[in-house]
Amino acid sequence: MKVTRRTDGSWSYFLDDSDSFANHTGNYLKLSLSNIALFTALDLRSTMFSRGRVYLADEKGKEIEKDPILDLFKNPNFARSQQDFLYSHLWNKSLGNNVSRVIPNRSGLNVNVREIAKVSSIENLIPSLIDYKEVNKVKEFIISETQKKALLDKKLKYTLSGSEHEIPLNQLAFFYDVTNNMTDESYFKSPSRVKALIPSLLNIQEAQSAKNVNLKHSKKWLLTNKGGDTYGKTDLKTEEKKEIEERFLHKDVMATNADVKAESLAPDLRKLMLDDAVASDAMKVFSAYGINKDVINWWMNGQSTHANKEFGIVDWIQNSIQFEADDWGNTWTSFFGYDEQGKKLKIDYNGLPIMQSLELKRIETLKERASIVQTLVKAGAKYEDALKISGLEENM
Repeated sequence: MKVTRRTDGSWSYFLDDSDSFANHTGNYLKLSLSNIALFTALDLRSTMFSRGRVYLADEKGKEIEKDPILDLFKNPNFARSQQDFLYSHLWNKSLGNNVSRVIPNRSGLNVNVREIAKVSSIENLIPSLIDYKEVNKVKEFIISETQKKALLDKKLKYTLSGSEHEIPLNQLAFFYDVTNNMTDESYFKSPSRVKALIPSLLNIQEAQSAKNVNLKHSKKWLLTNKGGDTYGKTDLKTEEKKEIEERFLHKDVMATNADVKAESLAPDLRKLMLDDAVASDAMKVFSAYGINKDVINWWMNGQSTHANKEFGIVDWIQNSIQFEADDWGNTWTSFFGYDEQGKKLKIDYNGLPIMQSLELKRIETLKERASIVQTLVKAGAKYEDALKISGLEENM
């Protein structure tokens, strides 16, 4: 709050929003940690993404039990577990980009970190600390291996705790929320969907601030002279006005000898419908990240039934989270050249309780259809016709 002295010596007071949300929208990471809707959306996505099981499959889809790449991602670095590593990956990527640095197990510029045996650890870089410098300014089409090598030898700057590090591009894996190179000088960067959500995020922040201010003012009262008009009314003395205004800032109850009336400074919060406004804008944020209302039914006052919620979560995992998992697995498979070996890194979610319940329902459905087939055959129907009628033929 700012206090200004008027020309007559009295004081006026007003809220100062110079340090408000609108002035920090350029730092999407900071924004994601301060806006409830964006935080919730990213937390839901990142938590579910990190619950998957990382595994390696051969070209026939058979699981490979042991491999150095599995050991690496089981313990990606000293400070993070596999679950933490996956969580931070999708959080960063959801803001536009995640950049992971592959750290060699010995110093030297000539270490090829794309050979898994030469890798010590992997770190997800903090997006706001990356300076892409000149690396995004690609002035020609990359066609030859020589051009590719020259590009990967370039470095970007990373400032950590005041210390600058220049990291070669060949030690970095890039992940894009939308896609890279959509605009000029963005060869290794993706636009962020957060930019399109800024109006909704601002509405949420302002609605919450308005509710907060009004709750604070619900205990505040404005004292004025009694009377419906100005005729015959004695103005408050300067000393009285000053006393009231000063006490307004510090007291919940104020007293004066003047003939005054009291009015609450807080409007009827129900008429403002601030909670409804927040919920409406929050749904826009959730929708932008592919989160259906059944997944976040607590935002919708519990309107989803248990069955709808269960179906909604399964649909979300299969069509949104699995997509992110496939992108993660494909990128690392290519980075370490495992695709050339006929191997593929994957993340599986079938072991989650919600997915297990879906499998149990599928088995029950198959049993019911098998019973129908048995009944039809006993009634004289041909076995092939019974399969078609029951729908079991599609599962054979």
